[in-house]
Amino acid sequence: MALFAVGMAQTPIRTRPILVPASNMKRVVPLFIQPIQKIGNKIIHVGPKVPYVENHHYRRIGNLIFDSYEGNSTNGGNPDVPTDGLYGETFIPTAPGNRWYFGDDFYCPYSVTHYTNVFPGQAGKDALGFDFVMHVNAATATDPNPQSVTVVDVVMSGDGFDVNNPMPPSNYLNGVELTYGAIAPGSFIYSNVDLTASPLPMPTSTNGWYAILFATGLDGSGNPIECPNAQPLYWGTKVLNPSVVDQYEYLDGDSSFGSQTGTADQLFTFQFGSYGTASDYTVTRGNEQGTHDVAKLQGTPGSDVVVQQALQSVLSFNNAEVTATIQLDPSVVVSNLTLLRGVVVAKANAIPLNDPSAKMVMYMKNNTTGAYDVVKTITPVINAGTDGTLIIAPSIPITNISKYINTNVSPPTVSLRFAVKHARPALLGWRLTINYMSVDYDTIGPDPLAPSLAFSTPN
Repeated sequence: MALFAVGMAQTPIRTRPILVPASNMKRVVPLFIQPIQKIGNKIIHVGPKVPYVENHHYRRIGNLIFDSYEGNSTNGGNPDVPTDGLYGETFIPTAPGNRWYFGDDFYCPYSVTHYTNVFPGQAGKDALGFDFVMHVNAATATDPNPQSVTVVDVVMSGDGFDVNNPMPPSNYLNGVELTYGAIAPGSFIYSNVDLTASPLPMPTSTNGWYAILFATGLDGSGNPIECPNAQPLYWGTKVLNPSVVDQYEYLDGDSSFGSQTGTADQLFTFQFGSYGTASDYTVTRGNEQGTHDVAKLQGTPGSDVVVQQALQSVLSFNNAEVTATIQLDPSVVVSNLTLLRGVVVAKANAIPLNDPSAKMVMYMKNNTTGAYDVVKTITPVINAGTDGTLIIAPSIPITNISKYINTNVSPPTVSLRFAVKHARPALLGWRLTINYMSVDYDTIGPDPLAPSLAFSTPN
């Protein structure tokens, strides 16, 4: 995971976040709740501060509006613990509920995150449920006297975003302020909040921002005093999650101690970033169309490796095949999940096919046995038109990859093989197109990361 500044020097903030086991997270409940409005850098209290009362409007009782929290409750249970796997994808199967943070010397008390989609039909509704996860940093040499968090503010904005002319949002809807007992330094907490007493208006479009601020308390004017040693815990978007966050996030400061100014105006990208690209490839079955050039596999869309397999006999399975070697960064410790990036397409040449025997298969070389093990078999719906297209999606999770990493060479490598399989005679053959080939071996989780929170409506 690398965080890069946008519109300024491209300096990584952190090379890698740190795993937080679910068992470390403790639930906290607000003491008070109050509606607020954000105007410029000021928080205006627009309603009374009232004792917090739970009416059980938890996120899974109603409809989710936006979700990078993934709670465990499917029936409105209490509490709704952070977990994993709601969308058919589990990034850390052995430890669901884990989240990520950037260490105790990462200072992010105020951030504004851009999202690009919400659940269908939920834009413009009032959120009556809110879940979030956060951390109060423990003492460090940089900050030996960390403070406690007692106030959390969250507000929404429906402002647009132009990556070519990036500007932070300036028009905010009403929000909500939550008052807690002291959340002490070193704490990892989650909170399932019933917003019945102070509904949170959502933007009417599906594209907007959420701002979250962690404070030690309020000043004499009622404005929150940022707790510098606080940060959200991070989760994010998955392919099958209807709500989508992109990589853009404005921070107050650059995440270093003392850099905060009270304004979230420093734009960063929170984007997956440790990749290995192909160093060579071999056409192991079929004939390459065009010049053999490994640059075609190094991340330039439209510059493809195309392999065509001619007439095959009945029941011939491997109808086109490419094997590539991916070099990894030797300084990175590779974990048990890899995501393949790129697009792999197989086509039957001008033959309408709708045959369930057609498959795309991905192999990895087992460095213990020397054999190529099948790690993914994709059986998509075949285009019933003229080309019988099969496509591998841009991100394919592969678990337990340690046996596939060749550490006897420097840099270490993995070997990937793609093949088209079909049980019918391919009368005019198949062709296999690889748009580019890249392995993401930084196994942090959803891409991109964002503060772990969710909004929901009642039944």
